[in-house]
Amino acid sequence: MFPSRNTTNLQQTNFYAWVSSSKFGLSEDEAKNVWQKQNIIANGCALPFVFLIGKFSDKISPKILVPFTLIFQIVVMSAYMFCEKPNGWYAYFLSVFQAASGFMIIVSMQGYAVKRVPKMIRGITMAVIISLSAIGGVVYLQLSKLFYESNVNMVFGLIAAFDGVVLLVILVSIFTGYYGDPAR
Repeated sequence: MFPSRNTTNLQQTNFYAWVSSSKFGLSEDEAKNVWQKQNIIANGCALPFVFLIGKFSDKISPKILVPFTLIFQIVVMSAYMFCEKPNGWYAYFLSVFQAASGFMIIVSMQGYAVKRVPKMIRGITMAVIISLSAIGGVVYLQLSKLFYESNVNMVFGLIAAFDGVVLLVILVSIFTGYYGDPAR
C-alpha cells in the first residue's frame, strides 16, 4: 500500500505542520486553534460524504468508484498547493473536502478489499493493509520533511503525487483484469 492510504493521519499531520509553518507567521497557539477549528468543522461536514460513499460502494463498481475517490483527493490536495492563508476561507473550504476525500478512500478501498477476501483471512488481510499503510506513512513523512522549509504547500502535492501513482496502478490493474467487481 502507498502512504496516502493512511489518509486521515497523514492529512492531519500535514495540515498541522503546514499551519504551524513559519511561512504564515502564526503563533503556536494560533496555529493550534486554526488546526483544531478546521478539524472539527471538516470532520463534521465530511460525515455525509462517508455515508454517501458507503451507499455508493454497495451499488457502483469499484472500477469506477475507487479511481473517482483517488481523483477527488488528487484535486483537493493539488488545490491546497495554492492556498496562501491557513486561516482564510479557502483553507476552511478545502479542509472539508480534505477530510471527506480521506474518508471516501478508506471506505471505497477497504470496502472493495473486504468483498474480495474470504472470511477466514479478512482479519489478517486488514492487518497487512494497515501495517503497510503505516510503513508507507513513515516513508511519506520522511520525504515530506524536504519541503517544510522550502515549499511547505508541496506537502499536499506529495500526497497528490502518491495518489497519482496509486491511481495509475489501479487503472493498469483494471485494464489488465486484475481489479474489478467482487466475486459473486
